Amino acid sequence: MSKLGRYSADRKKVADIDGATTIKAAQCGTIFMCDDTGDAGYTITMPSLADAGPGWWAKFVVNCAAGSTLADGSGDDILFSTEDDTDAIVTHIDINSSLSADEAADTVTIDNTAIRGTHVTWWTDGTTWFVEGVGGSGMIAIAT
Repeated sequence: MSKLGRYSADRKKVADIDGATTIKAAQCGTIFMCDDTGDAGYTITMPSLADAGPGWWAKFVVNCAAGSTLADGSGDDILFSTEDDTDAIVTHIDINSSLSADEAADTVTIDNTAIRGTHVTWWTDGTTWFVEGVGGSGMIAIAT
């Protein structure tokens, strides 16, 4: 019997974000820890559906310590944008065990009231973005 090495340990790719960022297709499978910039919110731009391709995914987790600007609700939202047509996002957000869904969303925002651990996962079948998220009341917003 052969030994199992580190390659099979389901090790995650983790990267930090603390300001406006454009996610690249090569960053598929990354868990992004979203920190606070201190004085303003920021935009995370997703790759185009064509560049990402079927099976592309990434997870975004609020990683602000208690008392940080994002976590204290002072206006520092994290807005996710896409280069694709509007109405290209299907969302399923669990907010306090209540599902909020939209089949034609334009944007997703992690609100400035979000606490550490609030998260959204983006993935695609190549033609549509799917977003799943978990957060408290009002911590993840969907706009159509």
